[in-house]
Amino acid sequence: MKLKTPRGMSTRPTADRIKESLFNVLTCMIEFDGRRVLDLFAGSGALGLEALSRGASTAVLIDHSSTECIIDNAQRSKLDGATILRADVFRALDRLSAQKFDLIFVDPPYHHGLAQRAVETIVEKNLLSVDGLMIVEIGADEKLSSDAVETIRKINYGRTTALEIMRLKAE
Repeated sequence: MKLKTPRGMSTRPTADRIKESLFNVLTCMIEFDGRRVLDLFAGSGALGLEALSRGASTAVLIDHSSTECIIDNAQRSKLDGATILRADVFRALDRLSAQKFDLIFVDPPYHHGLAQRAVETIVEKNLLSVDGLMIVEIGADEKLSSDAVETIRKINYGRTTALEIMRLKAE
């Protein structure tokens, strides 16, 4: 199904080829059935909704501005399990701190330090399940670092985009 995307330049939807490539990689790494998903800076909701379509049980999709678009896409896809929050991502993470997620997508605007801040907040709030994965989309020239997580796979898409698939470090 072709998803609607938010109007204007405030969102940068993940390109279809990147989404397809990412989910091909993830399908080889995890089972989606029953997984709990968190989609931060959700934009059109494409990543969270794709996870639901592959069997995830729930997906919380958070964006500060484009929730009408996400709601429309969720309704048109007829998928159950989506919770859509219009909120500042970091305030929403405070409210979600009692939950654990198996798959967390972080796709903020590039070059504003939001990816690093989101990774740090996810770790601090202990939101990623022990065997969970965090997928962070960043500018190809950006770097992420954390003592608590490790990058298990990095995929570069040209000179503009990189995906880092991360998990908690073993203690």
